[in-house]
Amino acid sequence: MLCRRVARACYLGGVDLAQVFAYLKPLDQRDSGSVLNLTDDGGLLARPFIGRLVTTLVHDDGHAFTFLQRRHLREFALGEDDIFATGLGNLERLVADGRVRLHRHGAAYAVIAGGNFEASLLMCQTVWQWVSTHIGAQALCAVAPARDVLMVGDAAVPDVRAELGALLCRVADAELDHALTVDTYHWDGLAWSCITERN
Repeated sequence: MLCRRVARACYLGGVDLAQVFAYLKPLDQRDSGSVLNLTDDGGLLARPFIGRLVTTLVHDDGHAFTFLQRRHLREFALGEDDIFATGLGNLERLVADGRVRLHRHGAAYAVIAGGNFEASLLMCQTVWQWVSTHIGAQALCAVAPARDVLMVGDAAVPDVRAELGALLCRVADAELDHALTVDTYHWDGLAWSCITERN
């Protein structure tokens, strides 16, 4: 089952670059010294995204995700900017292929994308331009408590904040696979910002 795939970090032997995707991961105190270490060849390829989320890269071999490490840059003979652009482009391809849809949930919408990349879609501007147009909103609020849970709504509608807060309350005590954060994000039409950071 797609949702049960396990992410692991190890050396890749032949990687299909078409299956390398940008992927959001939470940064915690245990990671902070190693994940963003720009000189450690064995460290993850990672860049700050927003709040406590970092952009990483994963290779999807059809059975599991493997986090890419800095040493993979040599294998691909690509620069860091190029490999991140490839991963984001492949994520955008999921959108272009019609694999992303909205499901109304009260005042908000669940973003559905197959169970692995919902939260990572925060990185895709085309998604948020489409969502804004689709629901008629100039600004959006969103929460992404796990990699496969992303809910969004019109930031100007008071019930949306209540709906997002209710979702965070429901998952607060749940044991989520691939948990991310309980932060709330705001889309202003150009970029996301973190409007709450909880410990």
